[in-house]
Amino acid sequence: QMAMLQEMWSTFHDNIHGASGPFLRSGKDWCKIGFQSEDPVSDVRGGGQLAVEQLLYFMKEFPSTAIGMAECRNDGDTEQYMPWATAGINVTAMLLEIFGAMEHGLKRDFAAHQHAFFHFAATEVDFHRLYVVAFEELDTTWDKEHGTYLSFHHIEETVKNHMLKALNTGPANVEELKARLKLNYEDKKLPQQEEDAIREARKREKEGLV
Repeated sequence: QMAMLQEMWSTFHDNIHGASGPFLRSGKDWCKIGFQSEDPVSDVRGGGQLAVEQLLYFMKEFPSTAIGMAECRNDGDTEQYMPWATAGINVTAMLLEIFGAMEHGLKRDFAAHQHAFFHFAATEVDFHRLYVVAFEELDTTWDKEHGTYLSFHHIEETVKNHMLKALNTGPANVEELKARLKLNYEDKKLPQQEEDAIREARKREKEGLV
């Protein structure tokens, strides 16, 4: 788990922001990624290692979507503040509940609860892709309902119901699931200065200078 947190730190701070620095086991910079505390390990207990894997997958495979979402939600001075990483951990826990793999906080075997939509958890990548859809649905619902930190659990329950309803209609793949959800997610627009920093960081990485 610690190795993945180190990779998350690198992906977010070095490759995205272009601000290199030594890995810190705890510190205020973790709050910039959207953890509620300066110690990320205390936040990930609810979703375990899988939660870290899924956050990292999202950041690496869909960086524009993930970072745009994180940056726009992590401003604690706005009413629509949502700690991005902590929200992602909750999305993992929500999916485990949907698949019957978690009950009252206890993780169970997926195979013991095979639903009609079990193919969305057939492989690790399948389940990670489902996670991205669920996270986008959360962010979309947050906007529609003008979510606030205090309304997070209500919105999470709403999203869980949306996901269950859509999954139970029998979509064959992620694209069909998004159609059933009527989800057409558009990446959050970052400030120009932020986009320039990301572009420069990726350029240095490509040139082997990062």
